[in-house]
Amino acid sequence: MAKKEEQEALLTTRDGITLSVHSWKTEQPNCLLLCIQGLGGHGGYYDVLAQAPELAAVQIVAPDLRGHGRSQGRRGDIASFRLYLEDVDSTIAWVRRCWPSLPLILLGESMGASIAIHYLSSHLPHVQEVSGLILISPVLSASITPRPGEVLRYLRLLLTAPTQPAMPITGREELGCRDASFNERLRNDPLFVRLVSVRFLNLLSLWLSSARRRAPAIRLPLLLLRGSCDYIARERGTRAFLRRIGSRDVEAITLTGAYHSLLHDPATPALLEAMHSWLQRHLSLGLSTGATEAWRPSTSGHFDRQSASYN
Repeated sequence: MAKKEEQEALLTTRDGITLSVHSWKTEQPNCLLLCIQGLGGHGGYYDVLAQAPELAAVQIVAPDLRGHGRSQGRRGDIASFRLYLEDVDSTIAWVRRCWPSLPLILLGESMGASIAIHYLSSHLPHVQEVSGLILISPVLSASITPRPGEVLRYLRLLLTAPTQPAMPITGREELGCRDASFNERLRNDPLFVRLVSVRFLNLLSLWLSSARRRAPAIRLPLLLLRGSCDYIARERGTRAFLRRIGSRDVEAITLTGAYHSLLHDPATPALLEAMHSWLQRHLSLGLSTGATEAWRPSTSGHFDRQSASYN
């Protein structure tokens, strides 16, 4: 497969923020995959999906959320996480101008999973355009236990400067990713957000709890992928979400031995194959350009938890 050309566009949200949007030129795509990033990252990291032979016919689109990558917005601090939903909705509006008729799947990775869940349970103008949901390593509960020094810094900032981005989110890359080259890429990426505010962390904790409670509102076909050795996204949050999910079409896959960064792991080939199979199956069932009851396949309602070993 020839390497896809990366393209970068700018769009303006309804509240006047300029976002950078990455896409990779795809000849004759059969569907759109809109990727919502995790904390600190940006849309450029989804080149791994764009260049995967398994997804050769999938048009990948990935915005830099406000305050991330090359998008406008204060880095490491935000007044409300709901502003990220405006970013998603504005990106979908832009996507529909470029590709008006392709089925659109929303992909949320890590923190991006909670954004995707909140978006799909919202009443924003373009939410009905989404036909399916993929969650990769979803963070749906508080994750890493802070070190003693981090607790003291948190308390000091809480009292003195709650909106100052001064809490580090880097330094534990090896806990989340066992791909040394990608860890090096993160360390050397000037666009990666390395500090967040206490306000950001507090809002994030509330946001994750709210995402779990919104599970009954998620009625689209869902593919959820996680690693059994994910020390960032605790399984209890994922299990709580799946127990309450409204969709009757759910496939949950745990990759044995895999870490949090499933897109950069020895298990990545299995993840790509799972995505390919899921997309092909649902496209063949008539995945539409909008979330209507007509195309939603019905299953017995149980969770198909598959496992593969990649140690």
